Amino acid sequence: MGRKIKNLIKSCIGKLGLLDIYRLIRENLALFKVIVCCINYRKQLRRLRRMPKNEKIRVLFIVSEIAKWKEQKLYEAMEASGAFEPVVGISAWNRQLEHRCSNEKLLDIHNEAEAFFDKLGDRHVRTVIVENGKRVHLDLKIFKPDIVFYTEPWGPCEKQDPYTVSEFALTFFASYYVGDYCQLDLDCHLLVQRLVYGYFCLNGTMCKEYAKSLRFVVHSTRFIPTGHPGLDFFRGKCICAKKKGYVIYAPHFSFPNPNVPDFGERLSTFDWDGHEILKYAESHREMNWVFKPHPILKEWILDSGFMDQRGLSDYFSRWAEIGLVCEDGDYQELFLQSRVMITDSGSFLTEYGATGNPIIHLICNENKMRPIAAVKPVWDTYYQVHDLVSMYSTFRAVLEEGRDPNHEKRLAAVRAAGLTGCDASANIINYLSGVFSRV
Repeated sequence: MGRKIKNLIKSCIGKLGLLDIYRLIRENLALFKVIVCCINYRKQLRRLRRMPKNEKIRVLFIVSEIAKWKEQKLYEAMEASGAFEPVVGISAWNRQLEHRCSNEKLLDIHNEAEAFFDKLGDRHVRTVIVENGKRVHLDLKIFKPDIVFYTEPWGPCEKQDPYTVSEFALTFFASYYVGDYCQLDLDCHLLVQRLVYGYFCLNGTMCKEYAKSLRFVVHSTRFIPTGHPGLDFFRGKCICAKKKGYVIYAPHFSFPNPNVPDFGERLSTFDWDGHEILKYAESHREMNWVFKPHPILKEWILDSGFMDQRGLSDYFSRWAEIGLVCEDGDYQELFLQSRVMITDSGSFLTEYGATGNPIIHLICNENKMRPIAAVKPVWDTYYQVHDLVSMYSTFRAVLEEGRDPNHEKRLAAVRAAGLTGCDASANIINYLSGVFSRV
């Protein structure tokens, strides 16, 4: 009998793998927090349902930088509905950079964000401030939100995580990026995503994939297929928009960095094609170029030693001489006015798909990740580049000769994936209205 039990244990270990067992134990240590959140959310639902119908529901969107603000259409729809009072909370919770971001840099980021939201006409508050030279993470309770929307999966600032916020507000997750690579540890396993009440997803396929991956992991999250609010800008426009024919180059930042040797995500090809693409653009000034770098690219270039400050300034200046340089989150109109994108950035591979235009996909050969099933058919219509030889031949065919043999196949895949034609903002508002059912 003892031998049978031992063999059974060995068989289970072999099937699951030691790493899976470790991860299962580690991730389920959050059981206590999940239980507390579930209890708190029941209380919040009862409170919200007792609110008078004429009292607006206060919604606080947490965002760390303007390049990641993709909820503008949702904000506008909430305001227009008359039932919600949305506010943007400018934070500094991005753990990728926060520990390396000086107070002076933080203030610059916040000043830039405030100017951006003033231009849009959005109400905003700072949820992180600097007092007497020290960074202070404010308790979100002082803003009296009924709902808090998280837009990034990285660990939030102190006092601003869903576990704490669940004591006084209902929480939801609406990612700034559209689901791309099948990185379930990143897409739905982080605590922010597992402790919110609801997670708004692109489509039902994505909901099923996320829910299946969490089958043995404790969470309080409901996955809700609504479409992505960041794609609402393209709804009904992608086919008929008047185009200026922009060629957009949008590089990711994640090439090898000796100072961050354990960085997991390896997407960028900038180390071998960044200068080559600039030289190509300079020799083809007849094309309307847009340079749309990842918001972290500048810092990553300097930190890695790939360029010094002088070289970096020269690189960006050369792009500014031949085209537009876009470094903020207000780029959707440029997408609509474009004809093609050149990128290795995962989130744009899905988001730009909403335009129906082709993508020249720069592929890092060290990247072993694959697209999530919900968007794979769209990615399969892109033109893949693995080296400089294939890059230049693809540039010749797609950019110079205007060839796009996958055009019709891509449009069909875009529609099937729900990247366009889906009013995500309206779907989210309808869902919230149904959940509250105020009397």
